[in-house]
Amino acid sequence: MKNKPNVQNVIIIAREAGDILMHHRGQVTAEYKGDDSPVTIADKNASDHIINSLKEFTPDIPVVSEEQDMKTNRKIVKESETYWMTDPLDGTKSYIEGYDGFGVHIALIHKGEPVMGVAFFPAQENCAGKLYYTGNNGKAYVQVGKTAPQRIKVSKNPGVIKTAMGWKDRPAIETGEIIRAVGGARLCVTAEGPANLAQFNSSFSYWDVAAGHAIIKAAGGGFYNAKTLEEIRYDKPDLVTPPAFGGAKNFVKKLFYKRPPSPSNPKAPPKR
Repeated sequence: MKNKPNVQNVIIIAREAGDILMHHRGQVTAEYKGDDSPVTIADKNASDHIINSLKEFTPDIPVVSEEQDMKTNRKIVKESETYWMTDPLDGTKSYIEGYDGFGVHIALIHKGEPVMGVAFFPAQENCAGKLYYTGNNGKAYVQVGKTAPQRIKVSKNPGVIKTAMGWKDRPAIETGEIIRAVGGARLCVTAEGPANLAQFNSSFSYWDVAAGHAIIKAAGGGFYNAKTLEEIRYDKPDLVTPPAFGGAKNFVKKLFYKRPPSPSNPKAPPKR
């Protein structure tokens, strides 16, 4: 994508949304949406700030948000070549229960692909905050508090499989270590290196994973359909991804690729 917006402006917006979440933390009660997922005044206030700030920053790029009308969201995805995909509070349950895994996610989608991502976790690192983002140079970075940003890369030949997954999930690979993480944070920790495989056993909304997808791509990995191993795209009207895995491409394919049967013997794998 040419003339991509400056990611530093998006980082400021994500940090400001994070401040809103921290301001309300411990003081909110949840309402429940039609799909039985929780929402709080913090979600709504952070969403309003992100949408208004992005519209001011890039008035020609529409904004999709979890807390926005779904009819509007679907129309944007269907009709727009480029749009923002935002989740003002990924991990609402963790937020309500006082855990630190919640985050602000903002991604830029162009022609169905994530080309920029910012994920900010304001309560992590003893509330100093942890930021993951794609740099203007196309590389991926992590920044803790006010320390200098550090470039991150996926692990391409790990010795031990370390899977980032949800608290109720069972690992696809039984051997190895498990790292529990909320939604799109799984892709971030896999991009950084504590995990080398991000596992999503079920469908996730676009806004949950798009920013993390951009970040893991910039770190040298990808986010792949668990059945086809094709890269996840963001151009379907249902606005959800299928079950998927994130990590280094060759590593994920080595773990999960199933060779097609030989034409001469459909029940047998092809000979090498």
